[in-house]
Amino acid sequence: MSDTRIYQPYFPKQAVSPISKEKPIQNHTSIAFQQLLNDKLQNKESIKFSAHAKERMIRRGIDIDTNLMSNLNDAMKKAESKGSKDSLVVFKDIAFVVNVPNRTVITAVDDQSMREHIFTNIDSAIII
Repeated sequence: MSDTRIYQPYFPKQAVSPISKEKPIQNHTSIAFQQLLNDKLQNKESIKFSAHAKERMIRRGIDIDTNLMSNLNDAMKKAESKGSKDSLVVFKDIAFVVNVPNRTVITAVDDQSMREHIFTNIDSAIII
């Protein structure tokens, strides 16, 4: 009697630990989260402008250049170091109300409008 069975080699599956030090588990979700986290950390010092602030700047003809952005960034850092939440930042002829923790400009006021405004709901003022 001849044996007609076909024998295939047996290769046992390697046991893989769910938490492997050699190869981290990555899927599209974890990669996307890591990218988002990196972007947020890199943009931590970026300044945002609310829709209201953008509208006011356009209507009042307020232009932002790199020097003004640098000064605004420095002012926000100073306000943050003092624990400010909402601050008035005054430059030569422009004023900004900023939310310091969110690094967001809430509104912008030019020199003509400053004379007519009362600034409320602020806890600090920075004059540059």
